[in-house]
Amino acid sequence: ANSIVGAPSRRIGAVRDAVLLLGTRTVSNLTVGANLQPLMAKTIPGYNITGALFWRHSLAAALATEMLRPCSQQSVSPFAFSAALLHDIGKLVLGQLLSPQILDLLARAMTEGKQTAFCAETEILSMHHGEVGGVVAQYWRLPESIVNGIIHHHDPEVGNETICSVTCLANCVAHAVTDPAPAEDGPVSMSCPPDFALQALGMSEQDYVDLCHAVAKRLAVVSAAYET
Repeated sequence: ANSIVGAPSRRIGAVRDAVLLLGTRTVSNLTVGANLQPLMAKTIPGYNITGALFWRHSLAAALATEMLRPCSQQSVSPFAFSAALLHDIGKLVLGQLLSPQILDLLARAMTEGKQTAFCAETEILSMHHGEVGGVVAQYWRLPESIVNGIIHHHDPEVGNETICSVTCLANCVAHAVTDPAPAEDGPVSMSCPPDFALQALGMSEQDYVDLCHAVAKRLAVVSAAYET
């Protein structure tokens, strides 16, 4: 509450005042993130993802769901933050359980075959990390909309629910602000999200670009807050 994110006019020293300033939704989201960080800040074998990058990507996606609200013509579910934060949790499970041989096939499909993790998994495993993540969310007894958002963050048109488009778009934003990009262009690589997701939320490509830059700036501040 006392960080640059809250920018209070006076120093906050009581929990009650902090909650009133930030709002219950923000406090709830911060709590979810803080409790999941130790679980998610792990290197994932087979995906060439360090624990730090996995956490930053997940956090960036979650922040994107909050920051796209002003430019979305559709109502954004309060569960979107959790769905976006957990959208890649299936990778953590698959990375720990699959054999080295299968992980090698997946890695080769992504590096040599230039396939996305989603396509490589679907082809080799007959399932993808979104579906595995959905099973985890169901096991944790999370709301069905969170489960749906996780499962369909790569194919929101199949999920047929706004939270799927929100999570899909948030994932694209997270890739844009956490994947390597040319230094001249800043922290954002303009990998465009599916047209379906943009249209479903009534957003333009410029809205998406602006959102990426805004999330990149917010991520630098919020990630530091989690680390402390």
